[in-house]
Amino acid sequence: ANTVCTSKPRSISHGTQSVPATSRRERGKRWLAVVSCLLLLPLVFWLAFLLAVAWLPYPTVVESRSSTIVKDRNGVELAAFAAEDGQWRLPLVREQVSPYLMQAVVAAEDSRFYDHHGVDWKAAASAGWQDLIHMRIARGASTISMQVQRLHDRQSRSLFNKLLQAVRAEQLERRESKADVLLEYLNRAPF
Repeated sequence: ANTVCTSKPRSISHGTQSVPATSRRERGKRWLAVVSCLLLLPLVFWLAFLLAVAWLPYPTVVESRSSTIVKDRNGVELAAFAAEDGQWRLPLVREQVSPYLMQAVVAAEDSRFYDHHGVDWKAAASAGWQDLIHMRIARGASTISMQVQRLHDRQSRSLFNKLLQAVRAEQLERRESKADVLLEYLNRAPF
């Protein structure tokens, strides 16, 4: 019994068409490569983000944009002037701020403020998805900590600056308590 081998690949029948087995293997490899990239890309981004948070130095000099208060030699306030950008920012201490105001700001600006470490990744993913669907910026995902960073350093809106803002927000929350971050937001935000 002589057996004859051919170098022709076997075909797999799909309905009325026949697909060569090697073509099917190649598609499987391509599919695996795409899935691997989709899984590895977020992991690489996450690791790069964590390295940036750990290694980038946090700015030590923070520009003060508070209103100027003139006091007499006994500490009595005589006059107050708006900050250089025309906003009134009179510095407050925690005891001067109503807890209801703090709760209202958190509810309106960043409902998961106490559940994240500077960046709300769930909100960021949701905003990214909506932006992708609408093919424009449909909604933002800035947290209170990210807004504090934006108020510290006003830069143009770009993807790179937004990522840097996220890094700085994570660094800020490693340095300060949530209550201090919220108080700084209340002192800096132009209400």
